Amino acid sequence: MTEGGKVRGSSPSPLILFARARVYIACRDVLKGESAASEIRADTKNSQVLVRKLDLSDTKSIRAFAEGFRAGTGVTTYAVHPGIVRSELVRHSFLLCLLWRLFSPFLKTAREGAQTSLHCALTEGLEPLSGKYFSDCKKTWVSPRARNNKTAERLWNVSCELLGIRWE
Repeated sequence: MTEGGKVRGSSPSPLILFARARVYIACRDVLKGESAASEIRADTKNSQVLVRKLDLSDTKSIRAFAEGFRAGTGVTTYAVHPGIVRSELVRHSFLLCLLWRLFSPFLKTAREGAQTSLHCALTEGLEPLSGKYFSDCKKTWVSPRARNNKTAERLWNVSCELLGIRWE
């Protein structure tokens, strides 16, 4: 999970925590993350709620965070698309809030959106599919545009240029 300050509003978190999984709250502000983790630990009696510093705008922070999860730890990763979920994502835009309300009947609930995350976190035997993309609780293909290596390289280079970084 990222951005510990908002973890209480994230839907997969309570369900995973009740399953007694080890959960990492990755956040820029470790104090806020620890505060959220303390509340979650108290609510769920799960002592495996851990906080780690991660600033996604800082490549050194990303690298340091990743070092903590080196190979051999048994950690698996999955790209998960929850679908279009009713959330607070549009809370800062009046126009988007109106559109959100209009399309609300067609959006997933937070619980429905959490199902693919839960599937990947809790399904036994999924480990060989680490690194794959999941939607609606099954492995699926990303858009052909996302699989275009030339476009990916161009996006990577432009991103590095805009961020003023050189990724080693």
